[in-house]
Parts: sequence; structure tokens; C-alpha cells
Amino acid sequence: TEVIPSAPQIVGSRSFTLIFRVDGRVVRNIAIQGELSAVAPVAIAAVDLPRGAILGASDLQMAPFDLSKLHGSPCLDLRELVGKRLNRPVRMGQPIDRGGLDIPPLVRRGDLVAIQARKGALLVTATGLSRMNGNLGEVIRVQNTASRREIYCKVSGPDQAEVEF
Repeated sequence: TEVIPSAPQIVGSRSFTLIFRVDGRVVRNIAIQGELSAVAPVAIAAVDLPRGAILGASDLQMAPFDLSKLHGSPCLDLRELVGKRLNRPVRMGQPIDRGGLDIPPLVRRGDLVAIQARKGALLVTATGLSRMNGNLGEVIRVQNTASRREIYCKVSGPDQAEVEF
């Protein structure tokens, strides 16, 4: 049996051709009219969410939606969204599009940062003022608050950075 949709994507197609084969030979060819829908629970906003909101579990819920009618990339798992930041506002009841999310920086420009420099058993710590936003593993500029010198550090955690000797 072979199913051929009228549209390139099977979901949302309005007609289908069914081809039945026995021993490789076509024995029946049927055209069927209808509409195929795929309904699945997707993550939606439980409340109105402004642009820049960091998503928490209480901001989200699951609701069934026809995937053929959704644009973008809906999320099917709430855990994937918690802690992410919205790039655009989302109204209550609207699906959350993964394309409209980003990861908030672990270090924000203007935040105080704990700077660590480690060489073997020696550990030197200092406090600095972040000059840039940064995510885990990114190199950012940090001004040492004691010496006022600007140094480059790698973000190692929330408000933490490390520098190499």
C-alpha cells in the first residue's frame, strides 16, 4: 500500500491517492477526499507573557492543537521551555514557538562577577564588573574592581568567570 498526499506535507492535505500492490503489480488505485489533521498537546502560555519574560513552570501549560494549523516550531515538552527568555510577547492560550526563545545570559552587562584564576593548587579570586552579556563558555570583557584593568574572562556559571594564567 502506498499513500500519496495532494500536498508536499501530508498533514493538511485534502486528497490522497491510495495505491494497492500485490507482488509488485498495481491492483487498485483509489482517490480519497478528506483532510488529515495531527492533534497533539503543545505548550501554551497560561498567562499573558511580555517580551523578555523568563519562562517558569507556572507560565506554561499543555493543550491539544492541530499541528497543521500552527506556524513555526511548537514545543511538545514543557521542560524544554523553563528558564528560556521570550523574544516577543505571547498572549494567554497561544502556543509557544521555539523560534521565539533564547537563553538568557548567565552574566549581564553591569553585574558584579566573581573572577577565578586557577593554576594547579593555586586559586586567586577577585571581583569584577561585567562589560558584556555572556553565556556559558563565552569570553567577555570584565573590569577588575580593585585594579580597574579590563581583562578577558570565560563565563563559567551565573555571575562567575574564569581567567587563565
